Amino acid sequence: MYDSMKKYVDYITSYMANDHIVEFGLGDWCPPRAGGYSHNSCPTVITDTAYYYIDTYILSKVASILNKEEDAKYYDQLAKDIRQAFREKFVDIEAGKVIGNSQTALACVLYQGLVDRDEASGILETLEEEIKRYNYDLDCGILGTKYIMHALTEYERADLAYTMANQKNLS
Repeated sequence: MYDSMKKYVDYITSYMANDHIVEFGLGDWCPPRAGGYSHNSCPTVITDTAYYYIDTYILSKVASILNKEEDAKYYDQLAKDIRQAFREKFVDIEAGKVIGNSQTALACVLYQGLVDRDEASGILETLEEEIKRYNYDLDCGILGTKYIMHALTEYERADLAYTMANQKNLS
């Protein structure tokens, strides 16, 4: 599937990414508080650019495993460039904020590795505040639900993930 992976990333790079930012896609569908079938709690550009980064990162690793060294170097650098563009445009490490500050946006940054581990404490703290603000209810859609549980357990907050998973009804 290497050739298909490469074609996909190259397509995004050539036709959809503008300065390494992707502003087209589905986003985080149906968070409870966004209302109806909206996915506006988290800007689509956050999730789509994050997936562009992780897809490119994975492609660089696959290229390396397959001994496609030139491709590995190219996609590794592209992934680094995407990550840097994402951080500059959407993340404020000092304030512990991500554009949108939704559960999905905050968890996405942690889960997709868009901040270094030693930079994550402020983002994690803001995520915890957002979770508590909604009385431990999930306020994310299909993407954010995956991100949030993985991010919380990865950053040693399985207790918080457990509390969220055991909520009986939305407040």
